[in-house]
Amino acid sequence: MTQEEAMAESFNIYDIINFGPIQIQDTNPYMESYETRYKRYIPVIYEFVEAFIDQIPFDIKKYLNLDDANYQGFVQTMISMTMTTYMFKQDVTSVLADQMMGSVEYLKPNDVLK
Repeated sequence: MTQEEAMAESFNIYDIINFGPIQIQDTNPYMESYETRYKRYIPVIYEFVEAFIDQIPFDIKKYLNLDDANYQGFVQTMISMTMTTYMFKQDVTSVLADQMMGSVEYLKPNDVLK
């Protein structure tokens, strides 16, 4: 692999992890929070989603009975859906979820996950 190919692959995995339809949670204390990364790297999308949520005529967090972590997951999902719609001209979260769920039946049983 050339250096250019490696850099492209690094960017691609970074892009998928940070802005793709499935958010990968990381407990690394040195990594910035999703909110910080969104504000820094995709401020237009972040601000658009924040403005959209602010326009909902009721308190969505209270209405859905979400704690802070789940509310952040809701916001991350909204950002992911907006970003994938912008990038791919369609929301691919449902397509990806369908593909992942279709693969579940092929997984080997795992006693730890039981």
